[in-house]
Amino acid sequence: MTTDNTVQDLHNWIDANADSMVSALQGVLRIASLEDAAAPNSPFGASCREALDYTLNLCETLGFSTHDDSDMLGMPNSVRVMRWSPRWPS
Repeated sequence: MTTDNTVQDLHNWIDANADSMVSALQGVLRIASLEDAAAPNSPFGASCREALDYTLNLCETLGFSTHDDSDMLGMPNSVRVMRWSPRWPS
């Protein structure tokens, strides 16, 4: 297979799966994951825990094995729950 064919296969896969990718992204973006009072298993608040659980579950659905590291960080690919900062670029 040539590089051009591989790239075309990737484009075809993206086109075929665009709706499910957008839906998955919308799912996590619907969660208002702003830092709130800590709770058991939720050091940054319940909504951040919900976003982390959603993302870990999505990764598992896609075939990744996941790991919840101290309720703050999910694996793979450093799925992180981070504090919002007004210094972040818009």
